[in-house]
Amino acid sequence: PSRVRQPAWVVAALVALLLAALSFRHGPVYASDLALWSHAARSNPASGRAALNLANALLEAGDLSGARAWLDRAAAIDPEDRLLRLNRAVVAAETGDAAGARAILERLVTDDPVYWPAQLRLGHLELEAGRDDAAALRYEATLRVHGLSAEAWAGLGVARERQGRRADARAALARALTLDPGVQNADALRALLRRLEAEGPG
Repeated sequence: PSRVRQPAWVVAALVALLLAALSFRHGPVYASDLALWSHAARSNPASGRAALNLANALLEAGDLSGARAWLDRAAAIDPEDRLLRLNRAVVAAETGDAAGARAILERLVTDDPVYWPAQLRLGHLELEAGRDDAAALRYEATLRVHGLSAEAWAGLGVARERQGRRADARAALARALTLDPGVQNADALRALLRRLEAEGPG
């Protein structure tokens, strides 16, 4: 006997229902980076990349202890991964261990002088410690490799302002805010730029 062909709208409706069911089933897994990488890391415990990405997501969520645990898991798989080492430095800095963070970052820069994320983090450490000349050198090293880093331009602008180089500070801050109007501490950077502009040349 010949098959009964379903009208096109029936087929389309069935496909739509199937897709909706699949989306509903997987929705909670992919609801966020944290949910995605949590699922991936637990589904594949041998994946260092999944563990590292979960640690990154936890770090962005402010869960330092959770991030540290998953960084340790990733380190057991590939201890020399650059992003792993960088994030260990971030966790160290965030928990008050500036010396530990510096040691990790210095080794990263020694291993690869053009690895700009490590130079950028070293710039932040120098700036926070009040070593403005050293901070400026680190930010300049970052910008030689990645000239579109708004974060590096912002840090350089703050360092230049502290050095009394107001014209250079204005230029760097304006560059940072042009590249990324939402760069970290953007409101404070805008306030600083307005003050420098009001002070005039110098």
